[in-house]
Amino acid sequence: MGRAPRAVGTSGSASARAFFAVALLSLWAGAALAQGFEGTAEEREACTPDALSICSSAIPDPTRVKECLIQHVSELSPGCKDVFEQRGKAESERAR
Repeated sequence: MGRAPRAVGTSGSASARAFFAVALLSLWAGAALAQGFEGTAEEREACTPDALSICSSAIPDPTRVKECLIQHVSELSPGCKDVFEQRGKAESERAR
């Protein structure tokens, strides 16, 4: 007899979650750099958990993830919220 299949959507192992987090970071970093968003490792680290929990349906499209995070700014962790606030201030100063 084989193992019973696991239900889709159940929490996987820690290594599987780590793999997806690293994959998301890689996709986000590569696409963000290509689009001119040169987020630091610290910025990506601050926002990856929020992207996974709030905007998972937008993954792997980094533009959609960013838009989703902006739309849900009130739900973001303090660290990720700071990233967007600082980026907004920097963009405002450059526009002057």
